Amino acid sequence: MQRVHLKLERLWTDTDSMLEVMVTFAARGFVAWQQTYVYPEQLLEFAGRLREFPESASAEAALKTGSVDPSAHDWLRLRAYVTDGLGHCALEFAAATNGTPPASFSFQFSAPIEAASLNTLGERLAGWATSQEKEFLFEARGT
Repeated sequence: MQRVHLKLERLWTDTDSMLEVMVTFAARGFVAWQQTYVYPEQLLEFAGRLREFPESASAEAALKTGSVDPSAHDWLRLRAYVTDGLGHCALEFAAATNGTPPASFSFQFSAPIEAASLNTLGERLAGWATSQEKEFLFEARGT
C-alpha cells in the first residue's frame, strides 16, 4: 500500500496575513516541492471543498497559486479529483518555476487516495490555516 505525504511549512507571514509556504508532496516514489504565496482564506476554501469531497462523479477541488502565464515566476496546483465512475479519487501536485534552464522546472503527478482521507485532509488543513503552527503534516494510505 502506497503512502501519500503532504507537508506545508510556514516560512513567513506578511502584514496582510499572506503566507509564504513551502509545499512538499510525496507519493508513488516521487517527491516534489514548491515555495508559494497563499492567503489563509484560500486554504480554508480548499479545505472546505475537501471536507465534502466528492459531491459528484466529476468533482474536483483545487488550490491554485501563482499563474501559468510564462511571464509569471511560478505556479502551484493541488487538486483532488475523481478518477472513475466508481468514485475512486486522486490527489495531484503540479508546479512550475518559469525561466531559462537551469532555473526552470516543472512537476506533475497524482496519487490514488481514499475519499475519506481527502475529507480528513480538509478538516485538518482548515485547523492549520487558522493556527500559528509552523508545519502541517498529513499522511494517508493510497488506494
